[in-house]
Amino acid sequence: PSSIGGYPVSMTVADRVRTDDDPEPLAIAQNYAAEIPKILHFSGKGRDIADFNAFIRAAQAQGYLNVLLLTGDKLKHHQNGQEINFPRTRYLESVNAVMQCKKLAPEIKVGVALNPFKYAKAEHDAQYYKLDKKVRAGADYVVTQLGFDLDALKEAKQYLENQHSQVD
Repeated sequence: PSSIGGYPVSMTVADRVRTDDDPEPLAIAQNYAAEIPKILHFSGKGRDIADFNAFIRAAQAQGYLNVLLLTGDKLKHHQNGQEINFPRTRYLESVNAVMQCKKLAPEIKVGVALNPFKYAKAEHDAQYYKLDKKVRAGADYVVTQLGFDLDALKEAKQYLENQHSQVD
């Protein structure tokens, strides 16, 4: 069912949160009822555009219509590029992933993240600057990081209403 008691129900499937080698969201999603809509995460940490293209094509082929695109945090086994045998770790930026998704699969709804819980002005402004870039790239909805500062959440909601009313 996609609703319970009139409330929408969906499932989010995270990407490599515990370890760098966690199962892929597409594989995990197969373990749950098909009638429950799923939001598949894609973290750009340690990945490039070819990896993303394969993910989006597989998501399309399996009928998924929602993704959450993240740049991602540092890999747990990050290589800094100093060692001869280890190239610098790749990161696919979420802004580029949004643009590519809209190009490859315009039918897929694209979500992006915002962390409104940054209190140094430079960090706060950087979050909203990057959000603007994600929305201009084609984001359909915004998900905030987990936090318990109601004022920061209200500010984020107001910002979206004022600056980006087209996104959810």
